[in-house]
Amino acid sequence: KIKNPFVNLSLLLLTVFLFTGLAEGGMRLFSYADGVLTGLGTCQGPDLFQSSRLSDTMHIAVDTPGLGYVLKPNSREIFLGTEVVVNSRGFRDYEYSLEKPLDTYRIAVLGDSVTFGHGVNLEETYPKILEQKLRRVLNKKNTEVLNFGVRGYSLKQELILLEEKVLAYNPDLIVIGHHPNDIYSSIYRIEEIIPVPQLAFITQHLCVFKSWRENKLKKSISINNSPYAVGYKEDSKTWKNHKNLFRNISVITQKKRIPTLV
Repeated sequence: KIKNPFVNLSLLLLTVFLFTGLAEGGMRLFSYADGVLTGLGTCQGPDLFQSSRLSDTMHIAVDTPGLGYVLKPNSREIFLGTEVVVNSRGFRDYEYSLEKPLDTYRIAVLGDSVTFGHGVNLEETYPKILEQKLRRVLNKKNTEVLNFGVRGYSLKQELILLEEKVLAYNPDLIVIGHHPNDIYSSIYRIEEIIPVPQLAFITQHLCVFKSWRENKLKKSISINNSPYAVGYKEDSKTWKNHKNLFRNISVITQKKRIPTLV
């Protein structure tokens, strides 16, 4: 009687291990024969997670509850043919002092990979394009647009980053770059369980896991055919939680008298 639970658990773990091993071996065998296993994704096929190598070198895990990881200060990488440089304070932009210069209008932009500038040069990111355009329009005043975007961040992480780092720069305006998949800030996210560098390693070396993540990503491309559509329903718990995050951001910025755009 004492042994039964242990034996049952051992058999369960052994079954899972054997099944995963057979699936992994099968996928690698088909990958070797055909190059690409259409519909499943393989370690040898097209990589929908080309971000893995960047995650290994430019992100570091942190102990801050809910934040998970940040950009590694003073890191540099050639990624998707473009140079990515993280400044000494841990965001992808030029060096800016905490103290805002006199006669300067400072905008802080938070967001995910779209804000970060996935696959484009720094000057091609929308925060830098905005900065250039505002400088032409506001020719009597210096304008700074600081890019605090971090790849893979959710609204919950952006809220934490706002309090921990962004407000110290005393911005005159805060912009939240919101993407449909940010609704996952209120749902289970595997990045909150497995640190990014370890997650990148698993994705690169375990075909079964990579296949599962690729299929999940493909389904999320169209909001009408993805969990996002359900998440944005007005009566859904997910959307209510998401709105609460927006409210929390609003409360914080209103106390500081900082206008906020989404």
